[in-house]
Amino acid sequence: MAVIQVDAQEIEATVTRTRESCTVLHNEAASLMSHLRSLENSWRGGAAESFQQLAGEWEVVQRQVQESIESIRDALSAAGVQYSEVEEANRKRFSR
Repeated sequence: MAVIQVDAQEIEATVTRTRESCTVLHNEAASLMSHLRSLENSWRGGAAESFQQLAGEWEVVQRQVQESIESIRDALSAAGVQYSEVEEANRKRFSR
């Protein structure tokens, strides 16, 4: 049988920090994309087209990273809730 040791409060703290990091990453990525897109109005030619394509590819990858981090956050949150509920149920089983 596996040994399990969980600190549900630490999981919840990590969820909170991850949520905050997601917000920062989202805002910074949006700001960077705004700067990159502003070049589209003034830059023409082959290099500009290649740059625009690369910026678009980066935007797709950035969204994938953001979604992955959000998935980790959501899974941690669900696990933390589940561990807390199980611990509370077990505590009640042994209470008088």
